[in-house]
Amino acid sequence: MNLRDAVNTDQYELVKSVLEKSSNLGQEELSLALAASVDCEDLRIMQLLIEHGADVNFIPPDCMPVLNWAVEQGRADVIRLLAENGANMNIQDNMGNTPLHIALDIEITSASEWSHLPEMEISRLLYDLQADPTVQDKEGISCIDMVRERSFPEALDLFLKRYPEHE
Repeated sequence: MNLRDAVNTDQYELVKSVLEKSSNLGQEELSLALAASVDCEDLRIMQLLIEHGADVNFIPPDCMPVLNWAVEQGRADVIRLLAENGANMNIQDNMGNTPLHIALDIEITSASEWSHLPEMEISRLLYDLQADPTVQDKEGISCIDMVRERSFPEALDLFLKRYPEHE
């Protein structure tokens, strides 16, 4: 069984066994397994992969960075674990979106679909972990621009406290 197949079982002991038996795993294989582990319930699997050399800032080919995937899945626990292990809170995907861009887009879209104010659970976590709302995507749009344009005053007020020069 290969490492990614083991990860997809969400069984810690199986992943541990595959890692112990495979001495020739490269960083790319470990990092691809790390990306797959975002969907695992057992966070020990992700920690084990990181301890074996998986890159928390890895961007799989034709895919989004591991942190961005965790944001898209709403995995606050995974976001914290990646941050504790040195994840870049401002890593960008091929469109230039940071994890904060993605979180805000999801929160704003969800709020408009359900006719309520956006909840800032994931975006606030990222911001508290030093995500920078001034980073621009490939279209030149920062998170401050996004929340201003999409009428999200709670987020705008929060961001402008740290970045008043963007008022």
